Amino acid sequence: MRPTLTIVILFTATTLAGCASATTDAGTVASSTPTTTAVSPSEATRTATRGATPTPTITPLTLSREQAAERYLAIIRPYNVALEKLEQAINSGEPLATQTALAAETAEELETEIGQLRGTAWPPEVRTQVDGLVAASENAVDHWSEAASAQTRDDLIQAVLAAAEFDGTDAASTIRELLDLDSYDERDY
Repeated sequence: MRPTLTIVILFTATTLAGCASATTDAGTVASSTPTTTAVSPSEATRTATRGATPTPTITPLTLSREQAAERYLAIIRPYNVALEKLEQAINSGEPLATQTALAAETAEELETEIGQLRGTAWPPEVRTQVDGLVAASENAVDHWSEAASAQTRDDLIQAVLAAAEFDGTDAASTIRELLDLDSYDERDY
């Protein structure tokens, strides 16, 4: 009985010791009890970033003039189509609900256009003009939103006219010229 008791005691002691510590690759015993060391926030940041893999920065390639022309037309088309549909609905006397829905679509398409214009790597010769178009468009968005929530036809018309003040015509015309595109023609939409 004694040899069995010794084996049980030895097994229990070994198991308990295994729970309390572990041997590292260097052969030293490491405690399983967590330890805490106080460090300054700046040291913690340095320690946390040491050895961290840097996140690569992706820089889009600048478009050629031909690519920029194609991209520009693709970006502006949905907004121009929505704008023309709204104009036709107003001119033909469609119900207010139809007009406000089209104004909401116009606002949404303009917001999408702004994001795409910003997110494109334009050739240097058109960047300033694109920035000008984006700035004008940002000023128009709130007016399009007002048109979308208009309670009367007069309110809708007033909001549309206010948005039209920020149509970016000068910037858009210059962009078209610099990219060798034809002038804007609403019949294209």
